[in-house]
Amino acid sequence: MNGQTTTQRLSIGDRLDGYAITSTVGEGGFSKVYRVEGPFGEQAILKLAKSVSPNPYGGGTVALCFAQPIAFHTGGIGPAKLTPSQVVEREGLMLQGLNDPLFPKVLATGRMAERAYIVYEEIEGETLRARFNRREPIPLSLFLAIGEALALRQRDGRLPFHGDLKPDNLMVDGFGGFRLLDPSCSAAEGKPLGSRSLVTTPSYYPFLMPDDRPALALMIVESMTGVTLVCEDPPYPAQRTSPGFQQWLDTLSVAGRGRYVQALRHMPRLDELSLLISSELARVLLKALYLRRDRSGMLDVDAGYPSWTEFLAELRQAIEAS
Repeated sequence: MNGQTTTQRLSIGDRLDGYAITSTVGEGGFSKVYRVEGPFGEQAILKLAKSVSPNPYGGGTVALCFAQPIAFHTGGIGPAKLTPSQVVEREGLMLQGLNDPLFPKVLATGRMAERAYIVYEEIEGETLRARFNRREPIPLSLFLAIGEALALRQRDGRLPFHGDLKPDNLMVDGFGGFRLLDPSCSAAEGKPLGSRSLVTTPSYYPFLMPDDRPALALMIVESMTGVTLVCEDPPYPAQRTSPGFQQWLDTLSVAGRGRYVQALRHMPRLDELSLLISSELARVLLKALYLRRDRSGMLDVDAGYPSWTEFLAELRQAIEAS
């Protein structure tokens, strides 16, 4: 099809908003992604919302690695009644509002029938997930740089949080550079946090909170061990936990967060997973996950880091001392 497509599906050669479909890149829970070519030969990426998401929150069969729409309300959380088109549309609005070189530039937005789409610049490089899959060593300086970039944007009010930070949403190049994809749609609503929605992935946000530090810590562990710690079938046995840990877990369960935090009960001793993880680095990463080991070795609850400043300072010191 050489003209503007009016169908509900896209095929190679179809055109949408002046962009020709050249290949399929992949798909997620909410959208399909295509590589496209513009009217002047420029390469770009088109994200087209699915008609219906196959991964609704709380469905009972949802893998923790899928992004899920969450609604924050007084007293807890629950499923957000967001359609895939609403998620994609809000992402486009957020990226346009940010206009930040850390994220791809939006070239066009619109709808194909009832399905929203975004066209944005193609970013050179590959996802961090691709490097994880090849078991390539990842310099810890990359994670420090990511944390510093997010901390800077939080401090100046540009981006309170990413909300779906994970290896699949991180593009890296061969020169140590990186850019981020798919920020959460929550900040696009312009409402107080209590009424926001968040699209997030429980494998990296087990607390379902707008806090990117646990996600960064879990990615560091995954880069050094090859293990995704928060998953439906944890690879390590349940650990001994303190009474305080169980009370904390009960509280989170009442608020709707316990389903995924259960996986943290299986958190192993990080410094036993790899020779590259020192006891101090393990302590810092656990603290970013609001956890610690007490004197007897049991998992216990920690207050965590009050801000990026303290977390990055201790993370840097632990890395330099390793």
